[in-house]
Amino acid sequence: MGRFAFMLLGLLLVALPLSGIEAPNFCPSGWLTYNNYCYKIFLKAKNWTQAETFCRAQKTGCHLASIHALEESRQLAKYVSGFLSYRNVWIGLKDPKK
Repeated sequence: MGRFAFMLLGLLLVALPLSGIEAPNFCPSGWLTYNNYCYKIFLKAKNWTQAETFCRAQKTGCHLASIHALEESRQLAKYVSGFLSYRNVWIGLKDPKK
C-alpha cells in the first residue's frame, strides 16, 4: 500500500496513492504530485489519531504521509516550507523492525 501519514496546532500532510494511474499530474486540484502519490496540507489542529482519521476521510486510500526516501523528504520539505508560519506537521510513522 502507499506511504502515508498530540494536540498540536499545525498541518496534516496527507498522501494519496496513484497506483494504476499513468498520468503524471492526476492529483486533485491543490494537491502536490510526487512519485505516483498525491500530497496535501490541511490546516487543522488535531492529535495523531484524529489526524489519521481526518486523512482517511478525504479520499479512499489517504493516510498521513510517511517519508521513506531522501528525495521524497526534500520534495515534501519544499512543499511544507510554504506553510512555515505553522509550527508542526503530522506525518505517519513506521517501525522498520515490525
